[in-house]
Amino acid sequence: MSVNKNFKVDFICIGPERSGTTWLYQCLKEHPEICVSEPKEVNFFNSSQSFWRKDLIGQTNYTKGLEWYKQHFNHCLNKKIIGEFTPIYLHSPEVPERIHKHFPDVKLIAILRNPIERLYSHYRYTELKGFYQLPTFKEVIDKEKSFVEESSYFKHLQNYLKYFPREKTLITIYEDIEKDPEAFIRKVLKFLGADETFIPPSTHTTINPAGAVVMRNKVLSIKDSIKSVLGGNLMINILKKTPLRKKIFDSLATKTGTVKVGYGKIEPDIKKRLFEFYKEDIENLEKFLGRDLAYWKK
Repeated sequence: MSVNKNFKVDFICIGPERSGTTWLYQCLKEHPEICVSEPKEVNFFNSSQSFWRKDLIGQTNYTKGLEWYKQHFNHCLNKKIIGEFTPIYLHSPEVPERIHKHFPDVKLIAILRNPIERLYSHYRYTELKGFYQLPTFKEVIDKEKSFVEESSYFKHLQNYLKYFPREKTLITIYEDIEKDPEAFIRKVLKFLGADETFIPPSTHTTINPAGAVVMRNKVLSIKDSIKSVLGGNLMINILKKTPLRKKIFDSLATKTGTVKVGYGKIEPDIKKRLFEFYKEDIENLEKFLGRDLAYWKK
C-alpha cells in the first residue's frame, strides 16, 4: 500500500520490553508481504517513559502529529501489511485510546514473558548499557512502583480491551518462541493474514541489534582479559580467523534477542516479594487466556 492520505497501519506490537520484540520485528521485516517502521520503535503514541528517562519527562512525539508518524513508513510502497513495534506501549495508559482514535481497526500483538524475569532483565540490560546511573534493583523495587507495574500484564491488557475486540488482539507467550520459533511465527502470520508458508530466515537466528552496546562491552571485556595473559595478542589474532569468534558472540545471546551476559540471580527475598505482587495478575491472566502459566510461578 502507498503512504498517502488514506494511510493506516495494519498492526502494532505493543511489547513489552525484553520479550523478543526485536526478534519478531526482524522476522516480519523479512516477509515479502509485510513492511515495518524504520526505526523499529517509533514511540509515537506514548507520553510515558521509564523512570530513568527523566530527560524525556514532558516530551512526546504524539504532538508532532500523524504526518510525522507517516514518515516512518515512507519505504512501505506496495506492501500488503504494514506495522510498527514500540514495546513501551503496553504499559503506557494513554496509548490505547490514542491508537483507537487513529486506527480503530488495527491488530495488536503482545509477547508476554515471566513478569519477574522480564522486569529484572529490563533493569539489568539498562544498567549494563551504561547510559544511566540506576539505583540497586532492591531500591528500584522499593521506590519505583510504576516500573514494577510494567509487568502487570493482565491489568494493562484490560486497558486495551476497552477499545479493541479480543479477536483483534494476539496475546502470545515468550517461552513459546524458545520451544518452537517456527510455530510461533506461523501463528503471528496467520493472525496478520500473511502467507504462512514463507518462514523468514531469521526465525532460527540470533537477532539482537538492540543489544549491540551490551554485547560490544562484554566482548571487549573478554578481549582485554585474554590480552592480559602471556601470548594473549597471538590468541586474539587466531580467534579472529576462526569460527570460534562467532560462537563466542552466539553464546552471549538467545534467539529472541535477549542478551544473557552475567545478569546474575535475583535475591530470593526480592523474588518472593515480586511473586506476591504479581500472583493475582498472573492468575487472572491464566483464566483470561485459558492457559496454565505454572513456569512463571517457580
